[in-house]
Amino acid sequence: MVRSVTIELDTETEARLRKKASEQGIPLKQYIAELLRRHTLTEWPEDVLQMAGTWKDFPEPEELRASLMHQPSREPLQDVPALQILLSPIAPL
Repeated sequence: MVRSVTIELDTETEARLRKKASEQGIPLKQYIAELLRRHTLTEWPEDVLQMAGTWKDFPEPEELRASLMHQPSREPLQDVPALQILLSPIAPL
């Protein structure tokens, strides 16, 4: 079932949408409907799902998650020479 919805657009947005629709050779209402459909998807598009596993050297999800758990240690700000001046108390004049 197809439903109609009326929206109000500023002139610049309408012009950009018309240009994009024209570039794709489709009517404005079809272009807007496709934008809204894509923006409201709750699942990955089929072409994205088909790409899963196509990169042989891409890490597995478990590898990616594990790398997030091990963040490199960082030195405290007070140990960074360039910041010591900023962090030191101001001496009275």
